[in-house]
Amino acid sequence: MLNDTNNLFRLRKDLIEFADDKNFKIYIFCNKIGNKETIRNIRLIKTYGESNSLNPIFILLNIFIIFFQTLINKPIIIYSFTIKPNIYAILTSFFFKTKSVSTFSGLGNLYLRNKQIYKLIFKFISLFKSKNNYILFHNEEDKFFFINNFYFYKNQLSVVNGSGVDLDKDLVVKKYNKLNVLTVMRPLKEKGIEDYIKLVNHLYEKSDFNIEKVNFILVTSIDKKNKYFEKINDLLTEKKVFLVDGNENFDKYYQNCNIYLSLSKREGLSQSMIKSMHNSNIIISLNVAGCRNLIQNNINGFLIDEKDLEKKVICIFEYILNNKNKLDFEKIIKKSYVTIDKTFSKKYINNLYLKYAN
Repeated sequence: MLNDTNNLFRLRKDLIEFADDKNFKIYIFCNKIGNKETIRNIRLIKTYGESNSLNPIFILLNIFIIFFQTLINKPIIIYSFTIKPNIYAILTSFFFKTKSVSTFSGLGNLYLRNKQIYKLIFKFISLFKSKNNYILFHNEEDKFFFINNFYFYKNQLSVVNGSGVDLDKDLVVKKYNKLNVLTVMRPLKEKGIEDYIKLVNHLYEKSDFNIEKVNFILVTSIDKKNKYFEKINDLLTEKKVFLVDGNENFDKYYQNCNIYLSLSKREGLSQSMIKSMHNSNIIISLNVAGCRNLIQNNINGFLIDEKDLEKKVICIFEYILNNKNKLDFEKIIKKSYVTIDKTFSKKYINNLYLKYAN
């Protein structure tokens, strides 16, 4: 498995059990491995460079490490997640004829950051396409972007409904006399942190809006080196938001909130939004890829354009707070809840991955 973060949530219990049952070994390549202690049949192997680094020395070094391990261990399958590990897997699949399954959880870098550089890289990498390489996406728009821009085999590009969630919550019609607004995001411009800070400050400055009826809960990584740290900390000290460390378990907030607000510029398929829909929350989201796949405007949530963000959010908040016809919310919540069917479950998604290994 290739993954360039220390968040190995994709390594599910049933994958470990599958490996045990078949007497397989799992090798995980990632740049932050923490405790190197071997867990059962799992071995962690360190790679070099940060996830957003394009340092050619680190890239070549990582390719050498992965090629060497492939040569001596002869894996039956390679699973990879995120852009750079997917590039490594595609190359490995081409040169060693090893079956690989590469998942693109989102194409933000291709659309929003250095997109010409990444497009050129993938145009080149797609020349190394192999019939052993299967590529998975989290929404149809990302899949068609690859079909229209690169040279991969079309019949080996598929869409899956994210990474899977636990479907263990019953439908609940929540009260909306006060809004508890949850947002889960990394502190990046592309994820909407600038818009979030501006929106919250604007709502507190708006004299004709009853801000006392709104609580903001922000789940994010707390990093003093991040350029938005001071502005986020100002929101906290002024008691405009309740800040939650994204590195800790925050599942209870999906149940305790009644609104989920997403300001991301682009998503693959938001895990947090899926969980919020399953936890009977009303969704407010920018009208972007990966979100409009889940939300139909005014039917199972609200989609807004970025240029009208503050105006639209205020209108929706006031509509929810002032609307006496609770049946409207009931319909939205029910339609949102049933959207997340069994094809979004961990068990279903994991079985898709295990089929490739079988």
